[in-house]
Amino acid sequence: AIEGVKLIREKKISPFTFFESPKTNEFYYMYSNIIFTILEDSYMSNRTYSNDELKQSYLGSNLDLKHVNFLNKFRTTFGLNKLYTPLNCIVQYMGLRCHCQVLTPGVIFNSDNLVCYGEGEEGVIKFNDNFHQELEKLYKRIKIKAVKVEDKNKKVVTIYGNPEIKGVIGVDKRKYLFDMIHLLPRDLNYYK
Repeated sequence: AIEGVKLIREKKISPFTFFESPKTNEFYYMYSNIIFTILEDSYMSNRTYSNDELKQSYLGSNLDLKHVNFLNKFRTTFGLNKLYTPLNCIVQYMGLRCHCQVLTPGVIFNSDNLVCYGEGEEGVIKFNDNFHQELEKLYKRIKIKAVKVEDKNKKVVTIYGNPEIKGVIGVDKRKYLFDMIHLLPRDLNYYK
């Protein structure tokens, strides 16, 4: 990851064409089976993710990493042995900060077809009983109830956690969780 960030900083790697907008693509790189997302903070730095610009902020990426670490720390304690998270880290080098994530087998290029829990397409909530049972173990342990969510097709689904968390089955048949910025709700006692 460090080597990749150095190459990005030295402009020796071209941006990865990931989205239709060329402006958005300048923030994504791929090197040695790792996706690099350049993190920026702007006037909207209090937001975790800006859909308008499709840029991740420092805050959003840090929360994602914190929640991955939380899940990994309590994985065996909570009995979550069937849930996996992608390997990732944040690297800062010469003023450039990147979120680095190892490619999960078959997930990046087929993610629309593989999402089976949470928001798959824009506004469509998908449900998978196996994912639901695994997430139930986590959320019951931390005393958070399931919520009913209505998608754009007026279909009501009861899920655990934020619908933005994506449950994906990789080509290796493992259950992966992505976009875990909102894994845990904000603690309003500490909200400023």
